[in-house]
Amino acid sequence: MKKGFVIAIDGPVAAGKGTIASELAKELQGFYLYTGATYRCLTLYGLEQKIDVSDEHAVMSILPNVDIELVDNRVMLNGRDVTEAIQKVAVSKTVPTIAAMQQVRIAMVTLQREIAAKRIEKGEIIVIEGRDTATIVFPD
Repeated sequence: MKKGFVIAIDGPVAAGKGTIASELAKELQGFYLYTGATYRCLTLYGLEQKIDVSDEHAVMSILPNVDIELVDNRVMLNGRDVTEAIQKVAVSKTVPTIAAMQQVRIAMVTLQREIAAKRIEKGEIIVIEGRDTATIVFPD
């Protein structure tokens, strides 16, 4: 059985990381792990639950109710397709607040590593992108 591995791409906002990662994953017949989707899903859920999204404790309290899956280039939140919903203006405006929370970042990094580990075990190539993907999420 061949062993999978991770290709990590990081850099600043709007640098083209997502475009390159998506295309590279297609070219290599690998899996594109869109890290921003994890933060956007949590943000969407928080907005839907009408919590104070600036309160880290409130955000962390909803985390156990959030199940995020990335399936065939679709983003699933608690079993429903939110691929388009997570791109809406309200989510885009709020996600930086939630993504800056230290405990949220720890939880999302853990989730991203778990998603990748399952695919690596299957021998897949994972292409992952984000602002600190190569330095924090997959430094090796």
